[in-house]
Amino acid sequence: MKEHGFPSGEVVFSEEKGDACLDMDVQLMIEDDPVFAKQVKEVGIPVFMVRQDYNIDFPALKMDWKMADIMWSKISLKSEKHILHR
Repeated sequence: MKEHGFPSGEVVFSEEKGDACLDMDVQLMIEDDPVFAKQVKEVGIPVFMVRQDYNIDFPALKMDWKMADIMWSKISLKSEKHILHR
């Protein structure tokens, strides 16, 4: 995350990103893994995917890291928490 200019914050470990995002009142998810993107999308949170060879078929708006950086800088997020899967 630091490599792409995202702010640091609390790291939250969760087996289920959708539930964790709901608990933290996440408004938008930037994700690259289709499994986690599906979990988040299923609970009604918009998902934007960082384009990778392994997620081409997932139905979400795709972007590269440059676009993700631009998007991040324009969005006011309620939390600086980041979620990692364990």
